[in-house]
Amino acid sequence: YLFYHEGDIRNAMELAVQATQFCEFKDWWWKVQLAKCYVSLNLVRDAEQQLRSALKQYHHVETFVRLARIYMRLDQPLSAQEICKAGLEVFPNDVTILTELARLHEILGDVQSSIKLYRNVVIEDAMNAEAIACIGVYHFYNNQPELALRYYRCLLLLFFWNDINGTENFWE
Repeated sequence: YLFYHEGDIRNAMELAVQATQFCEFKDWWWKVQLAKCYVSLNLVRDAEQQLRSALKQYHHVETFVRLARIYMRLDQPLSAQEICKAGLEVFPNDVTILTELARLHEILGDVQSSIKLYRNVVIEDAMNAEAIACIGVYHFYNNQPELALRYYRCLLLLFFWNDINGTENFWE
């Protein structure tokens, strides 16, 4: 509540520190919350330490992804990649980790691996708009407009379906 609703990072951090101490540093969840506060305050190394400690206690997808993003922020993409691969060993074919790893490959300029990972994401979650769009863009810029059109049509159907069913409208 303090972090997300009120935006009071310092009090949220103080609460997380107190809760972590009360739990005798054995609760991974509070360490992750503390890491969120540290990142918001640009204390990235402290956040890394908290997330590493949380991973030693309990493996959670969010922890792997947050730690990978910290390494990207520290301009250490290979470390981020290793964290994502470690996460995939624990959570095989997890869409969130696969997507993060695909983004990393894309940032590193390894487009082929990125597209392969995005295809794996689509296999696991056929309605993943980011993966469908990235594959479509890849085909468009590689002079394969027919394939790109197929993916764009899929995206339009996805957005149209959500709009008709009264669910989230992606255009607003």
